[in-house]
Amino acid sequence: MIDAASALLSTLDMAVVPSATENGNDAPPNSHATGANIPVHLLSDGQRSAFEFFLGFYAFTFVNATATFGLTPQTANMIHRIPFMFPPHGNKLKFLRGCEDWTMLIILDIVILRDWKEKALQAGRLSIRELNSRAALIEEKLQEGITRSSLSKTSATAADDNNRRRSTTPSTPPTPSLPSEIFEEEVRMMTSSFIHGALVFLNVVVSGFYPNITEIKSSVLETLTALEYMRARSVVNIPSWPYFVAGCLAQETEYPRFRALVTPFVPGKVPLVMTMWSLEVLEECWKVRASQPEEQETCSWVTAMKNRGTRYLLL
Repeated sequence: MIDAASALLSTLDMAVVPSATENGNDAPPNSHATGANIPVHLLSDGQRSAFEFFLGFYAFTFVNATATFGLTPQTANMIHRIPFMFPPHGNKLKFLRGCEDWTMLIILDIVILRDWKEKALQAGRLSIRELNSRAALIEEKLQEGITRSSLSKTSATAADDNNRRRSTTPSTPPTPSLPSEIFEEEVRMMTSSFIHGALVFLNVVVSGFYPNITEIKSSVLETLTALEYMRARSVVNIPSWPYFVAGCLAQETEYPRFRALVTPFVPGKVPLVMTMWSLEVLEECWKVRASQPEEQETCSWVTAMKNRGTRYLLL
């Protein structure tokens, strides 16, 4: 689906994004500069709304898919165009998926960093010092986001919680029809979950799938805490991507807490299928880990999916 959508978008008259090789530099480009030259003025209002919705959902899906499975030749050609689909200082995904745009852009930076690392490693010229330097710049942005999220954290009253439960269903992203303070808190919780999950992802890109590394242990615990906070207070489902990424690197003592994030099925209500499927793959990952020596790099989320014969798009 992602490759097909990428092929469709590549036919549009989008702005020329200079590649790293054209600049004589193989470093990951700083991806957040200008906009795309898409002739939206030729579209009707309805067509434009549909087009903007498609672009936003495509960008969100693209980032999730490439962060989970890596780049294909088609997505590699598209990756530097994705940031141009977001308006400068805008929040396209805030109203579409309930999270702030910059979180997806930083996850995209980590995808680019992982691709750079893999290519440099294959060419025999990976500099650990340079890898750590680039990762530190991304981590600084994530830590700034964590600080902002903590400062904007609100304590909802019981009445606000009741309003949330009446205003939307458990499987949808928050909508602007919610009271503003509740909507902003929903967005903050969703964004916080993605920020912490991105930090786990970054640590894995730098260090590998080693759950006992200090920074991986701490970032997994912080992600789990953010997800538990959201599960206890939000009317929308927790996002599957940070749940899955953190769960794959969890400590054995944390397994029950990850299992508890999957709410029991209630007759007459829509089940949280994506979270249930994610847990099934996590159980496979944990089973493989149990059979491995502790010092060995553990089972990745891709390996766990392959073992089960599945490929889930973690939305």
